[in-house]
Order: sequence, then C-alpha cells, then structure tokens
Amino acid sequence: MHLLGWSREEAVEKSGIIALSLAILSIFVIAAMGRLLERFKDRVFLAIGIIMMIMCTTLAIPMGPGVPPRPDINMTTNSSDDGQGGCPWTYSWCDTTPSIAVAQYIVSLSVLGFGYPILQAITYIIYCKTLGPNQQGLFLGIFGAMGNTGRVVGPLLGTFIYTEFGVQWAEGCLLALLTIVATGVFPFYKRMVPYTVYQKKCIS
Repeated sequence: MHLLGWSREEAVEKSGIIALSLAILSIFVIAAMGRLLERFKDRVFLAIGIIMMIMCTTLAIPMGPGVPPRPDINMTTNSSDDGQGGCPWTYSWCDTTPSIAVAQYIVSLSVLGFGYPILQAITYIIYCKTLGPNQQGLFLGIFGAMGNTGRVVGPLLGTFIYTEFGVQWAEGCLLALLTIVATGVFPFYKRMVPYTVYQKKCIS
C-alpha cells in the first residue's frame, strides 16, 4: 500500500483480490502435491518450499524505480490524510527506501502462492512421519503451539521493524531467518526419512 501509492480503498480491494487468488492457488498446489508425493520423496518438497520462500522474500525487497510517493499535505490543517495513498510522513525511511514495481510485487506474490503451501504442508508431513509412534500427540501439540506463537509474535515484531526501520529491514530480517532455517535443515536432508524406513535401515 505505502510503496505502491495505493489509497486505503484501493489497498482493501486489491489485497482482497490477492488473498483470494493465493487461496485458490494454494488449493491447486496442495492437490497437485498429493499426486506428486507418490513419485517424489517428501524432503524434495521441503527443499523446494524453503528455496521458493527465500526467492519470494528476496523479490519482495524494493528495488525501485524511484522512491514511494507521499500523501498530499493539507495546507489549512498542516496535516496529511494517509488514507489517500503513499508513504506516511511519519515514516522517515520513505525518503531513502526505493519503491517497488508492480510487476516485481506480482512475481513475489506468485512465488509465495506456490512456496508457502508447499512448505507448510510438507513440514507437518515430515514431522509426523519422522516422529514414529512415540508420543505423537505431545510432540504435535508442541509443534502446533510453536507455530501459533510465531503467528502472534511474528506480525507484532514485523510491524515494529517495518514502522521504525522500513520494508527493507523487515524483509531483510525475514530473509535472514529463512537462511538460518535452510542452514539448519539442509545438513540433515538425507536423514529426513519416515520412521518405518529408518527402522528398516537399523535392522539391516
């Protein structure tokens, strides 16, 4: 909204269309995964999901052209209406942060539409399969609690970083977090096998 100069009404309308489009895309992605998982290993989709999320976040970093527009100032009240669109005057980083092209924004969201449902679904699948029969309820509860905590803390922290430092810092922190996740996951890539497969290897 701020970087593209959309008004509040435009942002609500276009964000709704984007959210609906991503939801429909996610349904098709999950449906296709059901078929593809019969041919490929689970960990392949984990790698694809992480890589696509890193690509999406990188593409979401504004690269120009120019800087975001500012809302007009009412000379009578010496104030601006942030609802008319543009980067609010209260955000000092708007003067130094590049804007983002609509095409770049659409490509980033398209990659997100594929990467996020893949990563979310396959994470649960791999976690369940590697746990085995031992205390699945307890560990799935912990896993779900951690995810829900992230859904609360993430937006609060992201909003603070965005407001104080700008979108580049917000996307940069997310990119750093995804890089840490990738660094922690890929060294154990070959060990991410279902519990039954691991048992057979141990017996043999």
